[in-house]
Amino acid sequence: MLHCARVAVSKTLFRPSVTSRSLGTLSSGNVDTSGIPIVDFANFGSLSFEQRRETSRQVVDGFKSTGFVYLGNHGISENVVREAFRRVR
Repeated sequence: MLHCARVAVSKTLFRPSVTSRSLGTLSSGNVDTSGIPIVDFANFGSLSFEQRRETSRQVVDGFKSTGFVYLGNHGISENVVREAFRRVR
């Protein structure tokens, strides 16, 4: 189980430098990652410490090298992802 901590952050710390923002679009299945690593997140739920550690290492390495990762097999349904993007728009 993944536990997250809530951290209070002052709104003044994040002043947008642009007047509008948009999210990336959902992929159609054929993703051009342009060097962004794809991490299979299915093993993170494993009971094996080694598998969880390897998945964690891949995520950290991706953030260190490119600043982003694509998470595959994360268990969030396509409908939930689409709805989240719809609501944010």
